[in-house]
Amino acid sequence: MLEQYLRDRRQKQEILLMTHLVLGHPHYDTSHRHVESMVHAGVDLNELQNPISERRWRAASTSRSSS
Repeated sequence: MLEQYLRDRRQKQEILLMTHLVLGHPHYDTSHRHVESMVHAGVDLNELQNPISERRWRAASTSRSSS
């Protein structure tokens, strides 16, 4: 599905615009507005990063390894 979308877009234009956004930075409502703005501006692909703190990641990986 993504591959076909990118092929279709590449037929219309040679260079595509991809952006990256950290969700919730500085706030989730702000992130939502940024994504909407990028879509309206014609961004072809948005990479949305779901943030996780290092402490939460360590706790999650520790609990998995001790199971």
